[in-house]
Amino acid sequence: MTDPKNIEPKENSTAGHELMMKYINDELNPDEQWNAEQAIANSPLLSDAEEGLRLIRDKTQIPQLTQSLNRRMRRKLKKRYGVNRQSNPRIFLLLIVTFLLLMILALCYIVILRLKAG
Repeated sequence: MTDPKNIEPKENSTAGHELMMKYINDELNPDEQWNAEQAIANSPLLSDAEEGLRLIRDKTQIPQLTQSLNRRMRRKLKKRYGVNRQSNPRIFLLLIVTFLLLMILALCYIVILRLKAG
């Protein structure tokens, strides 16, 4: 996850979620199970997810628990970082205009110095 404020699932996470659930419920063939175990062993995030999923007795509650957790995380992130901190095109425009004004002022200063010297 490159952006710590982005907690939304990626496109391929649905397949990963289904694979993890099949692994937890022992519904994978030996090759798939071995691949899943290797992925879990190489990823602390997957390892934590697997451990947490095994602790849930009623597997039908997982979607509701996930939604609840995501809502709480969004609220905490919003509280910590303020309203949605997505790139604001107005700020970008303001920076460009400010830069251009500084360049114009610098050019004017150089012209005035040359006029005085010449």
